[in-house]
Formats: sequence, C-alpha cells, structure tokens
Amino acid sequence: MIIESGNTLLPKLVVAIRHKARKGKSETCRHLANEIFRQYPNTYTVVAGSVPNSGDFTVVLNVNGKVVVIISKGDPWSDVAGRLNAAMNYNPDLIYCTCRTSGETFDDVKVVLPYGFEIVWDSTYWHERGNRPENRAFQTTLNQIKGKHLLGIAQSLNIL
Repeated sequence: MIIESGNTLLPKLVVAIRHKARKGKSETCRHLANEIFRQYPNTYTVVAGSVPNSGDFTVVLNVNGKVVVIISKGDPWSDVAGRLNAAMNYNPDLIYCTCRTSGETFDDVKVVLPYGFEIVWDSTYWHERGNRPENRAFQTTLNQIKGKHLLGIAQSLNIL
C-alpha cells in the first residue's frame, strides 16, 4: 500500500531492528518511543499498550494523524508474526519491530508483505562490551542515539 506524503507517494513501512539476543533492541525501541513523546508532546496519543521502563512492549500511537506501532518483543517463540498481524487491526502507517538476525523471528517479519508494507532492515548500535557493567552507560547512550535515528527515518521520508 502506498501512502501520500506531500507530493511523494511512499510505501507503508516496517522498520525491523534486528540483532542477536541482549543487544539492545527493546531498549532502543523504548528510546524511540520516548523520543516521539519528546518531539511530539501535543500531537501524539497512545491508542493501545504502553511503554514500560523495562522489558518488552507493544504500543500503538497516533502521531499527527499517522498510526505508528512499536513492537519490541522479537525473541524466538514470541509470535512476531501474530503481533504484526494484530497490528494490522490499527491500520498502521509505520511499524517498528524487533527480530533476530535470522531464523523464525526474521522470517516472521515478512508476514507484512501481503498487507502492502515494505521492510527496511536495520539493527541496533552495539558496543562490543556493552553488557559489561562498566560499559552500560555508554551502551545506553548508543541506544538513545539509535532511537533518534529510527525516528529520523520517518521524519526524513515525511511520514511523521
């Protein structure tokens, strides 16, 4: 499906953030959601779900009349395909989701293709020793930056 953005027709997008386990995918999605809240304080509403301080989440937002879905649960056996199919009930313009680099969750993202979505494959920014306590603050900063960059995709394409 094509959406009109100014004078340009753009496909509806799924931005799939892929990486191995424990590489900051959910935290990056949380920073993405918080960046939306910060940049659009008067023009967003939470339609469904929430953004907790930790753990995986799904949230549906209306931002400037566009429906944005963020799905941070992308582990094997987490039914990524089911979550993406359920997101279609909200007629989204843009979906951000997480998955692994290959296998079930990677393949599950492709469930959006029959709905007319295009997939943009992305990843987190990962510091090699990011899970070590002495490097955690730096990794969090990288996740915050990536959240801003993910929002920048939608802004640069005039989706938001």
